[in-house]
Amino acid sequence: MTSDDSYSYKYVIYSHYAFEDKNDYEMWKNTDKRQQQQKIHELKGFKALSERLPQLKELLNATGHEGMLVLFYAPEYSFSNMLDALSNHELPVDESHNPVPKEGSPLRFARDVAAEVESELKREGLIERVRIISPLDLWPLLSRASWNRVKDIRYWFIGREKVLHYDTSKIVEAIVRLRLLGAGMPVFRIDHDVLFNHDNEEQKALALSSQLSSAFEAYHARRDHAGVATFLFSVGYDSEALADGQFDSWSRAFATRVYPAILVDKKKICDTNRRKPSGDDKPKWTEYCQAVFDVEIARKYYGLDQNNMSAQPPSGISMLGAHPHNAVISGALLCLSTAAIVDLPPFSNFSINVMWIDDHLKYCLHRELRHLFRIPNEVDQKLRHARIDGVYVTKARPAIDDLPSYVLGDYLPTLLWGSVVDRWITPSALLKYRSEQLSEGDQVKRNKVRRPDALKGEHKSSSLPEALAKALECGEITRLEKNALKTDLETLAIERINEIRRTWRGLKTPNQHTFASLWATGNLETALEKDYGIDTSNLKSKSHRWHGIAAPGVHANADLQNVNDLNPALITELMKLIDDAVDYIEWTLNWPTIIQLVRSVEQGTMKVDIRWKPEEDRNAAYDGS
Repeated sequence: MTSDDSYSYKYVIYSHYAFEDKNDYEMWKNTDKRQQQQKIHELKGFKALSERLPQLKELLNATGHEGMLVLFYAPEYSFSNMLDALSNHELPVDESHNPVPKEGSPLRFARDVAAEVESELKREGLIERVRIISPLDLWPLLSRASWNRVKDIRYWFIGREKVLHYDTSKIVEAIVRLRLLGAGMPVFRIDHDVLFNHDNEEQKALALSSQLSSAFEAYHARRDHAGVATFLFSVGYDSEALADGQFDSWSRAFATRVYPAILVDKKKICDTNRRKPSGDDKPKWTEYCQAVFDVEIARKYYGLDQNNMSAQPPSGISMLGAHPHNAVISGALLCLSTAAIVDLPPFSNFSINVMWIDDHLKYCLHRELRHLFRIPNEVDQKLRHARIDGVYVTKARPAIDDLPSYVLGDYLPTLLWGSVVDRWITPSALLKYRSEQLSEGDQVKRNKVRRPDALKGEHKSSSLPEALAKALECGEITRLEKNALKTDLETLAIERINEIRRTWRGLKTPNQHTFASLWATGNLETALEKDYGIDTSNLKSKSHRWHGIAAPGVHANADLQNVNDLNPALITELMKLIDDAVDYIEWTLNWPTIIQLVRSVEQGTMKVDIRWKPEEDRNAAYDGS
């Protein structure tokens, strides 16, 4: 390719490539270094992508909808290793100032796999269409800055914890969006298990053409409307399949997973624990969920009526967090306007996993800061609504190896903290409903909800948007303001946790708990194995968050009076969450500096740039202009 006109681009897809098998890195590391390059071609993750290149080629070259795919590849701890090395000046460079990762390190593995993928892309004629980015590809961008600018990058980008979060890749997505400002094309984020849905493996092309077309039209409708400055939107997961009442359909229908609403059946749990799965069997915990699934409990959990649409608000997850039918979904062609990515950084500094942190909560923060203009009802719903109705992608969610451990030790705490942050941002659940979903009385109530008004200086700093709005006006947040905000956030957190306990206490049948009702009401330290047949060996590695929401001695039906009534493990996490929320204000104030850093590098020199070309083509293509 010798000119910038060789390829046409209408959109960019961003995805975090996560097909690597958990054993791929160890297999590569334990191979003689002279054989490591060949070993890469034998790894499951490499094969999985190579087999899908013809599908990608057909999708990205579709006439009229030609696009580019950016895949971020960061196995093991390679991304955090790179940021640590950047902050501590620990990574040596060669004579060309390229970083030299240590032999056998995750950084070396990520770099070498990406290089082999690029070789495959060249053979397939896809090097201009598919860009695979490893952490070291960001080194030239970030290493240019002075130490004072990069010393906190590790914290701002991915938090202080060693363990990376499921949403870590959003900071790289932000870099991609910033590099493409002014290119005049949308960037759509998609989960890898939506892009490479297992159901579509045997098809000639990835089944995304129609969804991309709808999202492309929605982007241009918003971009070209004079009254829309900031927007976020996405398509949805397939909730139309819920009519069959089967667990499999409900497990893929919404971004918020259905597992908390699964019944806890001691006999079936004991039978499941004893069964040894064979190659022909369904995953044993999937079979358990299918056997105990109760569709009415699932509806109650989500807050849905008999038609699986919104029940009378506020109810279920719609009251506690993201509305299952209305909220944007980060992995379903999420698109942000230029203003959205410039005005607020991603919530990347949070130290623990938080549900909805990179889609619903970000959208709500924009809404409460009055970045999003209310579109009149008579305007096409493609402009008014953040979720494009009737357009769905299918997510191939993997089976769970240990359901009780995953739900009690990981998912429910993550959901709890997402609901708490939702309360910190959104003053009324009615704001998450569309007008046609509300009665006239509820519409009146929603219109009367007090919001921070920057023009009138109306701030009490009792919530995150109010404090953030004031900090943006003043250019700073004082220590006194931080301390006052922390106190307010703690109070709001206890209010929301009590709402969660009241809601989830009723999420059961007369004879059986669900995982949510069990965790919300009881202290489970000794009860799980004895009363419910649940093996706690895997749970014991997850601190004590699985013991339940409340501290020992707090009655199951009593509200928490203060933070000391929480499970001690959750107190520690709540304090981290509060600190991170307050620090997000500082992160937002520092965001313009990061934007300058990202935008200062010459266009065409980074793989994510439209004008980037392989090294051998770059000198021929560059005309000095």
